[in-house]
Amino acid sequence: MNTSRLIEFSEEDLAELDEVAQYAETMTPALGAMEVGNVRNQARAGAIAERVSRRQAASGV
Repeated sequence: MNTSRLIEFSEEDLAELDEVAQYAETMTPALGAMEVGNVRNQARAGAIAERVSRRQAASGV
């Protein structure tokens, strides 16, 4: 039994979908920059944690 049907979009629906697509294209570079910043912050936090761990190990804590 084939239950697949085509979805029919109104002109308003298509216009709204186009607006969403344009917004997504606009936001993609910003989101990429946020991801890069997040990875950098995680790497920095990891480096700090490693430094603290080594300092504690050296002092016998």
